[in-house]
Amino acid sequence: SKLNWTDLWPFVVLFLVVGLAFPSIIIRHRTLVSSTQTAGVMGDKPPWGSGPIPATSGKYQLDPGASGWQDEPMAQKAAHLYRQSTAPLWNSNIGLGKPLAAAMQAAVFYPLHILLTIAPTPIMWDLYLLGRIYLAMVLTYGYLRLVGLTKFSSIVGGVLFGLTGYFMLFVSNTHLNVEILFPLLF
Repeated sequence: SKLNWTDLWPFVVLFLVVGLAFPSIIIRHRTLVSSTQTAGVMGDKPPWGSGPIPATSGKYQLDPGASGWQDEPMAQKAAHLYRQSTAPLWNSNIGLGKPLAAAMQAAVFYPLHILLTIAPTPIMWDLYLLGRIYLAMVLTYGYLRLVGLTKFSSIVGGVLFGLTGYFMLFVSNTHLNVEILFPLLF
């Protein structure tokens, strides 16, 4: 059967809700990249050679250091290794070396992380982080529809799950990679 507007409008609504929930990112061109607000990560330079993009001033991150000190540098290292046609298995830049593929924070084989291996720029980070929130909403919507709720109720449930305070406060942390998939388990 072919798709029509009645099948797609809930996904458009959820997409718009993500945009409304993060207006400083979408409209004011701020970023969720926390290395812009974490001391000692990039020195006095903007993250990863990008132009100066103002941060969200920590509004969305309870722990900006977690992403700024671990996730963003490891994603940059993985992207560098991929560009050299090397599997991102080992990080030689930490002490005497450390497994990169085995580090949960690196998430080098996480499907959504492919955006960051293509171009680990602040814009891609924002797409990745907001995409995870959107995915959490869509998966919750799908689960609630599966158990028999109406489209409207399922949208409300998806929004409530995707914009929960926990997700908003830890939006840039890696552990959300797993937690956004909980509706898929059900």
